Amino acid sequence: MSLVSKPTELTAEIKEKSKYKKRGSKLEREILNQMDEINSLDYFPIKSVEKLVLEQKHFEYDKVGIEPEFPEGLVRFSPSSADKCDRELFFKANKAPKDKKTQYPFQRRWTRNSTAVHDAVQKQLLESEVLLENPQFTVNRKKWSACMGTNHCRDKDH
Repeated sequence: MSLVSKPTELTAEIKEKSKYKKRGSKLEREILNQMDEINSLDYFPIKSVEKLVLEQKHFEYDKVGIEPEFPEGLVRFSPSSADKCDRELFFKANKAPKDKKTQYPFQRRWTRNSTAVHDAVQKQLLESEVLLENPQFTVNRKKWSACMGTNHCRDKDH
């Protein structure tokens, strides 16, 4: 192998990653365009969206203090796992004990603020469905899907 040529495996891997990066850039542009479009409109709160958001908050309130139950062997990852390396994901999947780490007040503020941003974006996606002609992104709805497989929901008539 010459010093100039690259192994074909590595080349294929780079091309594959490049393909996903292009798709990611396209999705990023499209969601930003949709957010710009909805934010360029003047509108009053939409009753159906407000009702849905309040129902979701009520559902979340009912779950406070109840430990969720998931099927045995189900590997779950939170959005914060999205940028984890293979080693971190391996330890998480094998339920390795977590290292103790100090949470500083500013980190808790970041968490609170990111939750608020998530709620605002989700609400704007719901509003987009009502106000925009053909929104690229919509909210996937499954009635009370967040509680599937938990005792808490089996006790409710959902």
